[in-house]
Amino acid sequence: MVREERFSVLARCITSDICRSSGIRHTLPFMRKVLRHGVACAFAATLLHSHTSWSEPYAAEDAASHIGEIGTVCGLVVSSKFAMRSKGQLTFLNLDRPHPHHVFTVVIWGKDRPKFGKPDQTFAGKRICVSGLIADFEGRPEMMATNPDQITLQ
Repeated sequence: MVREERFSVLARCITSDICRSSGIRHTLPFMRKVLRHGVACAFAATLLHSHTSWSEPYAAEDAASHIGEIGTVCGLVVSSKFAMRSKGQLTFLNLDRPHPHHVFTVVIWGKDRPKFGKPDQTFAGKRICVSGLIADFEGRPEMMATNPDQITLQ
């Protein structure tokens, strides 16, 4: 078989199980293993890259410049609210400026709240750092906290 033709057959075999007539059926398990290893390495590299961006925290007022990034945002919890009667029973932790002039908000959904205890009381008046995806909600930066490991006291 010509080298290019063999490569083409091999590429088709990786994506399907039709290798019976190709004469390279013993290569298939090896190539799948290589492909899985490559995907695992790419995933690990992505996590490491994300982790390094977490090592440089942003001030709450600078978070708006980093929407869409994974990072760490630090600030003082100056106002907090547990919206018990709202849809989703959200908890809001506003950093550096109180609502409605808040510059950054940490949002904890009601389904995740038991993991945090009473975050609106626990973190009130304390300086915290929160790690995760910096998102935009109605023109203001925010971050969803789903795990207590995302929030650390400074």
